[in-house]
Formats: sequence, structure tokens, C-alpha cells
Amino acid sequence: MATRAFLRFQKWWYTATPTLHSAEDILYSLEYNICGTYDADLSIPGIHHPTMKDKEFVRCTTDWKTSNASNSKEAAAPEGVYYSYFLQDALYELMRRELGQEPADDLLVVSARKDGEFSLIYASECGLTVEECVDWARAVIFCYRIAERAKNGLLAHAEEAMHEIEPPKVKTINSKEEF
Repeated sequence: MATRAFLRFQKWWYTATPTLHSAEDILYSLEYNICGTYDADLSIPGIHHPTMKDKEFVRCTTDWKTSNASNSKEAAAPEGVYYSYFLQDALYELMRRELGQEPADDLLVVSARKDGEFSLIYASECGLTVEECVDWARAVIFCYRIAERAKNGLLAHAEEAMHEIEPPKVKTINSKEEF
């Protein structure tokens, strides 16, 4: 089945003829203290892009996925693409920009599933802009940092409280000692 998904991907690749600018690059952000390895920086001819046909080329920060599809309404992944994948692409895009790379026009998740199915899903098809996704990534980083600060504060508070309720240590006097 996976071979079928690969063949469908291969057919798309040779039909759409994207330009591969880079692949498997290690990215980092000094500002946010994050790093990761993204799958690809592609330019896709606009005629092969579902929402930006007026552009000559659409640059996409891209990630490949092999997740199974889910029929769960909560998961919202009938094609094996989970909404969090756009957050992951946005984190890569945030790092790419900090490193001075050309900004992406869209985020792309390529789903080549174990069941043999293949899908391309662009953030723009879901009503998301790259800027909104990058803002989402910044918000997640901010929330994570606030949560860590709250957890560390609670642990420190508990440590201080334990010292406050411990009875003072009383020096015991040996009966042979004089007062």
C-alpha cells in the first residue's frame, strides 16, 4: 500500500515539477531557543497550486507525513493531516525567517499514508495564511513559557512552604551536660 502512495507522490512531483530549494535542513532560532529539521523548501508553479494560481511560483515550507487518516471529528484528519502539522510548519517558517531565508507564500503538508492514499494540503486551503500560522507558533511558544514559569513557581512555592511548616530544630542536651 505504501508503494501506491509513493507512486502517487511521484506522479504529482513529475506533473507539478516543483523546485526543491533545500531539504532536511537543520533550523534554529536564537530568539525563541528552538530548533528542528524540516523536510523541504519548495517552489510550486502557480498553475499547480489550488489557491494562488495567479503567482508564477508559490514558495512552500513543506513537511512529509505518513500518519493514518482519522475519522474522529476531534482529530479532524480524514486525510491523515492533523491541524498541528501547520503549527509545526509555522515553527520551521519562523526559524527560516530568522535565518534570513526567503519567506514562504504557503505551508504545505504532503500526506503519503500507509493505506496507499496521497494528499497535498496547503494552509491556504484551510483558510490559514502563513502570517496567521507564524503568529500561532509564537503564541504557542509564549504559552509554553508561561506554563513553565507557573510550574517552576509552584514548585518553588511548595519548597518554601515546606520550610515554613517544619518545626524548628531543638538542640537536645545530654543529661551529663550542665546548664
